[in-house]
Amino acid sequence: YEEDLDLGDKSLTLRSVDPNRPGTAAATIIHGTQTVVTLSGANAGSTLAGLTLTGGTRGLLCAGTHPALTRCLIADNEADGVLMVKEAGRAARTCRPTLTNCTIARNGQAGVSGGAPTIVNCIIYFNAVSLTGTPVAVTYSDIQGDWPGAGNLSADPQFADDYHLKSTAGRWDPLTGTWVRDDVTSPCLDAGDPALPVLDEPVPNGNRLNLGAYGGTPEASKSP
Repeated sequence: YEEDLDLGDKSLTLRSVDPNRPGTAAATIIHGTQTVVTLSGANAGSTLAGLTLTGGTRGLLCAGTHPALTRCLIADNEADGVLMVKEAGRAARTCRPTLTNCTIARNGQAGVSGGAPTIVNCIIYFNAVSLTGTPVAVTYSDIQGDWPGAGNLSADPQFADDYHLKSTAGRWDPLTGTWVRDDVTSPCLDAGDPALPVLDEPVPNGNRLNLGAYGGTPEASKSP
């Protein structure tokens, strides 16, 4: 989809046909020019799932909202991946999004900027800055530059060109539709919250969820 989307203060679900289906997130791309997706207003408790937000000045702008982002890839935007600001013209409302199994990478400024997000099972790496603002909690995530929280790490996630995670046991290559083997394994494999199920990850999966946008899906890289 080649256009910016402004969802205003609507409480909507914007998702791919099936965020867990192989190839869906990578193929469901919103390619913007300025702010790829904008959410604003106290009622904008929207859900974004299984999407790629790329090519804009910023990937997602939240103004006074509390959206849920699941299995989204937000990458290669000129400025911030996710920017949270207080809603203009009203009593100050801090943005409080929840980010689960998202990959936020290679954005020109912050990966996640401002607000009070809750972040779990995410990869935030290769941005100019990883996080700003005052997150409520950051757990079981790979954050460049370190971030306090249970299960967090700061290590090169070993992305393939399409942001799948490299693995000596097998990585899904959507271009060929086959599993390929790498000479290194990402530290983000089997690093998710151990209380959460592995869902549709192929075996061998270490009985533990992978981090990032493909964790919990049939495209999750295999455990060595």
